[in-house]
Amino acid sequence: MLALTVLPLTRAVSRQISGLFQYQGQWYVAYHKNALEGGGNHKRSVVMDRLFHNPDGTIRTVTQTAGGVGPFATFTAQHSGLRLDTAGSAVQQATPSAAESQQWQLRAKPGGHVEVINRATGSCLDVSGGSAANGASVLQWRCHGGVNQQWTVRTVDATTVSLVNRASGKCLDVPSSSTASGTKLIQWTCTGSTNQRWTSRPVN
Repeated sequence: MLALTVLPLTRAVSRQISGLFQYQGQWYVAYHKNALEGGGNHKRSVVMDRLFHNPDGTIRTVTQTAGGVGPFATFTAQHSGLRLDTAGSAVQQATPSAAESQQWQLRAKPGGHVEVINRATGSCLDVSGGSAANGASVLQWRCHGGVNQQWTVRTVDATTVSLVNRASGKCLDVPSSSTASGTKLIQWTCTGSTNQRWTSRPVN
């Protein structure tokens, strides 16, 4: 059974915040923002972020995030040791860091597929234009539920997985097995090579 502790809010605050609640020892705040495309007017979205307390019991300023509360994981390319990251709309491999752009959430979709959502932006890993071609760019784009934004996490061995696009059946790939930070990622026919293998680690 799901047990929640819910705190009422004052009228002034509740116009913008729906509520505070505790789940499995962690506090959360649920509220509205105009995150839907176009924003404003009546296009409000319900969102949630973690809530933290200071030692004296006061509440720390809530940092609004795009990607929600997780859980999140990093994906590290086996051949290069670099992480799946974003740069504008592009998706790249980059030197590991604590940046939220290197943290991803897997959201389950029907049929065993997932959306791979960036924590920093709230956008989905996407094959440009729904292309089925080798070499098509992989980027991040506003999540819309299309099959070109759905992936299968396929176990390759005891430590690595490949990310296979539902629309094309092709793998997330570091072109030419590049080991350079900033290399933009593509999709390519799955070969099982190390530039298509990723080690996933949870973010604490």
